[in-house]
Amino acid sequence: MARAGGYWQAVRRWTRSAGPLLWLLAVLAVISLYDAYRYPARINAAATSPTYANTPLWLSLGKYVAILLLTSMLAYTARSRLRGRLLRSTSERVLLALVAWGTAAGAVHALVAHSTQVLRPLAAVLNVAPLILLLPAAFAGRQRLRADLEDAGLLLAFGLLLVHTAVDLAEIALWLTAGRLPALGYAGALVRFGGIWDDPNSAGAYAALCLIVLACREIKLDWRERRVLAGSGLFVLAVSWSFSGVVMLIAGLFVLGLMQSTRRRRFLIRSAGVALILIGAAPIIALGYGHLPVVGSMLRQKVAGSVGSRQSALSHGVYLADLPHDPLSWLVGRAHPQQNEAAIIWWLDSVGLTGTLLIAWWLYLALRCISRSRQRDPVFALSAAMFTGSLFVPYLATLPIGSYYVIGLGVLAAVGGEARDSERRLEHLPAPAEASARPAGYAPGPP
Repeated sequence: MARAGGYWQAVRRWTRSAGPLLWLLAVLAVISLYDAYRYPARINAAATSPTYANTPLWLSLGKYVAILLLTSMLAYTARSRLRGRLLRSTSERVLLALVAWGTAAGAVHALVAHSTQVLRPLAAVLNVAPLILLLPAAFAGRQRLRADLEDAGLLLAFGLLLVHTAVDLAEIALWLTAGRLPALGYAGALVRFGGIWDDPNSAGAYAALCLIVLACREIKLDWRERRVLAGSGLFVLAVSWSFSGVVMLIAGLFVLGLMQSTRRRRFLIRSAGVALILIGAAPIIALGYGHLPVVGSMLRQKVAGSVGSRQSALSHGVYLADLPHDPLSWLVGRAHPQQNEAAIIWWLDSVGLTGTLLIAWWLYLALRCISRSRQRDPVFALSAAMFTGSLFVPYLATLPIGSYYVIGLGVLAAVGGEARDSERRLEHLPAPAEASARPAGYAPGPP
């Protein structure tokens, strides 16, 4: 018992010394690496992968339990800073209202439906919402910690991109030598590779977001590092064959070019040149892409599949067929929501107009806060990519992409709010007294 007590005291001392950055990065690591079991264990979704088994419920829940435990450790580490600092901004109060509404509505729907499927579109936001609520207090007054956050975030983001590249190379080698198919892979058809997540759409979307970030001047990387990372991003995007990922890349770069065109004329000229070349080459590509060497047949399969999917979706009214049908469902959602390709429709069907408006309100407040910081351009470009891609795949409503996005907004909003508070405190400090230029010992006489 004495030895156990000593270990507990050591753990308590270590958690006190560990900063909030450690627990934030630990949460991001869980989100990034938890699904690494999918490819080696062949566990994902049997309906879309013929050689795979469905993910057990306990294995799916383990990710959310780990995130909540690490968030609790963050709260314990920063407990002395939480008093008087929680719920100080409108965005934090809106997020708390969203958590309360989503939890209550999801719990009621789950009891009615006797299923937890209704909670799926809420997981990406609600599971990390407590973490986001703690961030402003955890980073308050810690200038060095905020400086380390950007470096650690870039290291984790681009390190994960390189991991995706290495895993894709290994999976391609196994496919060519042993015929081992990844998830969503079918013999004799187009084979897509999804990196460490074994999810082609999520891997392609992540690569697109990384490429958008690399195009920003604000990122502190030299050209050699940018080339290596850009090559990795393009490779991951290419082997994922993700239509939504390509759309996200185009949308993000377009918005980034518009926002930085006034400050980066060379960037604008190059972007305009690339756009003109693509516009001029579009008719030729459209007529002859199927005859291209090596990738021609795969392009034909991908285009046929994507066009067929979109036509089927439109013919069945997929964007409108899943909307609520009565006033109560419009307000609070339905107990049996249908998974929709558009994240906003899935939210409407799950938590109603009330929950969807709370999500939109929080996103607006976070983006407005960030709009006054130097990260404005990359964040707005990434947001344009996320909103556009979520019309085809519900990235905003699913892990890991949706959780990355809301955590990133929460971190930048917290850092931006603390920086503005520091500026206000400096502005209200009394001006220093003017130094006297008179020699020492001089006493002024009567006027």
